[in-house]
Amino acid sequence: MLPHAPVKPEHSTKYLGVIIDQHLSWIQQHVNAINKGAKWTSQIRRIVRIGWGITPKYVRKLYIGVALPKILYAAEVWYTPLHDRTNGQRKGGSVKVIKQLTRTQRAEALAITGGLRTSPTDTLDALTNLLPFHMIMEKWCYRAAVHLTSLPDKHPLRKPVKLSAKRLVKKHCSPLHNLLGLLDTDLEKVSKATLAMHNPAKMRRLPLRISMPPNKESSIKEAQDAVKEIQVFMDGSVIDGKVGATAVLTRQGKDHRILHLHLGNADKYNIYEAELVGLLLGMQLIKTEKVARCHMAIGTDNQAAISAIQKELSTLKHYLAAEIIRSVKLLNRQRKSKNYTLTL
Repeated sequence: MLPHAPVKPEHSTKYLGVIIDQHLSWIQQHVNAINKGAKWTSQIRRIVRIGWGITPKYVRKLYIGVALPKILYAAEVWYTPLHDRTNGQRKGGSVKVIKQLTRTQRAEALAITGGLRTSPTDTLDALTNLLPFHMIMEKWCYRAAVHLTSLPDKHPLRKPVKLSAKRLVKKHCSPLHNLLGLLDTDLEKVSKATLAMHNPAKMRRLPLRISMPPNKESSIKEAQDAVKEIQVFMDGSVIDGKVGATAVLTRQGKDHRILHLHLGNADKYNIYEAELVGLLLGMQLIKTEKVARCHMAIGTDNQAAISAIQKELSTLKHYLAAEIIRSVKLLNRQRKSKNYTLTL
């Protein structure tokens, strides 16, 4: 009771796009997801007909790229994965919402294929190359669980995730318990990669010059004609299922200096990562050179590695490219020179 007017309790409220009711259940959110599915289905069916409208290819893309993310927004919170009860005689979890959303996907599949209303649902899913809806939900939740388990240690959710993974709760499971129950793995065995970040509002200026000759012959000629005092060449390779990287520093009048690193097996690493690690090894060799100001050339034979340095560092594997740029900036500050030339 406030001094001016009474405050009436609400049966439900929406917070960050998720409806939470006073009984702490997800019934209202389930209804909201089903209504959104029906809305998007009707909108898509309006623009597709057998004789006119957009083609089935783009109808499928519209459903997967637009409708599904809208329907499954925050599904990792309000959806309970299906599981067996009483020796497999009864299904538990969000069974009702799965049945309703399966009908929604069936209507989309009918719009894509133009099939008869009596067509079997599994046949329509196979013809449209769509997973059954319960598997789509499992995939969505599994991806969210993998994201949670790969959080860095300083993330505020890291501790609750670890505690939820250690405990087996039979009653009143939280969304974290439901998600982590899908993973049959130890959280400590999940590798974590540092994400590379870049502010798109700021102009990104590379701290080194990049030269990419158009063909192999031009690249060899440029390397032979280089007049740089210090030249570093890097390479990555996969031999007998083992992935490794190496870097060689050459300087007139002195012996070559070599640095190499074995990354691991080919099932965990690829040649792209090896090439980027080779660039990092080259930076380490330059860092140990006791020369204040001189011209240096860095050469690699992998165009994808050079392209990664020029991009906006938006994918998971770009953390290595971000580390290369950081190393070059550090060398520039130490040596007060920007005479590095990265060549292919």
